[in-house]
Amino acid sequence: MDCTLCHGPATFREEVIRYCCEDGPEPFLVENVPAFVCVQCGDRAIPARALAIIRGFQAGEGKPVATQTLPVYDYNNLEGNPAGPAA
Repeated sequence: MDCTLCHGPATFREEVIRYCCEDGPEPFLVENVPAFVCVQCGDRAIPARALAIIRGFQAGEGKPVATQTLPVYDYNNLEGNPAGPAA
């Protein structure tokens, strides 16, 4: 199987990842998702069964195990931005 991102004859390793789902009304994280990760470029492929479960979470199935707040940064206001802070 070739990697869809780097198009090389990739070797994939099985890993457990954190997946951020941004499709839908509110983004959410899913911990401990099984995935295949390309050892060349790091692209991740999630098996269809795991994606089906994640889609169930989007549809309101299941209950979250935790709720977290997320800090938000504005790139235009960060020191070190080559364009400098916005005026």
